[in-house]
Amino acid sequence: MKCQLAALCEAANVSAAGQINILGEFDTINAAQVPVVWPLMVFVAKLKAGAADAGRHTVSLRVVDEDMRLVAPPLEAEVALATPPIAGIESGWPLILRIANAHFQTVGTYLFQLRVDGTMLCELPLHVRQTQAGGQP
Repeated sequence: MKCQLAALCEAANVSAAGQINILGEFDTINAAQVPVVWPLMVFVAKLKAGAADAGRHTVSLRVVDEDMRLVAPPLEAEVALATPPIAGIESGWPLILRIANAHFQTVGTYLFQLRVDGTMLCELPLHVRQTQAGGQP
């Protein structure tokens, strides 16, 4: 299994045709003050899975600060992947995780780490900056 796409955004969905629609991708939060609470963000990933990946898996999303400390409990789920319909061709598996009221205590870089069965598939940075008067970072 591998991660083909990962993003943080304002909203996302999967169309009836299986396409991932992403709205408002970002990698930086400019905050007037810290700590900051971000009301809603969405972590989106597209995983590619082959026949060997069929079965049950534990998926987790961890958010860590620059010292690699967890900033919140990990989001975890058990999923079951079916055998791809065409032999020898990996299937795409969309993952959309909505995160409400994310707390960021300090400025700096936070890492969103997506793991499947304990193995990290991707790591996505989010930068939190404090703005000065007038909105400039």
